[in-house]
Amino acid sequence: MSMLLEIKGLNTFYGNLHALWDIDISVKEGNIVTLIGSNGAGKSTLLKSISGTVRPRSGEIIFDGRSIIGKPASYIVKEGITLSPEGRQIFPRMSVEENLRMGAYTHKGKDYSSLFDRVFSLFPILKERFGQQAGTLSGGEQQMLAIGRALMSSPRLLMLDEPSLGLSPLLTETIFQLITEIKQQGVTILLIEQNAYMALSVADYSYVLENGRISMEGKGSDLLEDEKVISSYLGGV
Repeated sequence: MSMLLEIKGLNTFYGNLHALWDIDISVKEGNIVTLIGSNGAGKSTLLKSISGTVRPRSGEIIFDGRSIIGKPASYIVKEGITLSPEGRQIFPRMSVEENLRMGAYTHKGKDYSSLFDRVFSLFPILKERFGQQAGTLSGGEQQMLAIGRALMSSPRLLMLDEPSLGLSPLLTETIFQLITEIKQQGVTILLIEQNAYMALSVADYSYVLENGRISMEGKGSDLLEDEKVISSYLGGV
């Protein structure tokens, strides 16, 4: 299995604030890789650095053998990396259809029917809500729309930032089942998630981010049994 994403010695700043320190991360094609850590650890900053919305000061980001560091976000999306951001950030006054079409702008001029069919196979409720204003959807439906919008660009690497945020335990389980299904369709996933147990349960490989630094890494199943991870992120259970 080839390496799809490699991050080497990445340093990102906000002004004089050193947010990420010498980050090294690898993501194999076809895997789910998770990053867990407390609020403010730098998880979202890492995804923004990869997606091109925040420019790192040093280091390398290599996607499918090519450096993408410093490239604009539009270029990175066309290369096959899409971010579903924290807080969903859908367009509430636009319809479900219009939101999905916004995710497919890299396919401009092409027939969207196959893209819609793929999203509807994962999220049938979005087909029922196709003409509905996105802001009137439930929280779970809005999260499905956010992920569906990201999939409309046909990404090779899908980055998910807190997909279960604000959802009930039952909806959280549903979202994670769908994440596994997306992986089975051949999409590589880089996942940030506060629900560390769920994240580690689906992960092929995981990293722990503390104060902008990678403090631990290993198979998701191994970290689930690590005493430090249990006490710090799994409520001691």
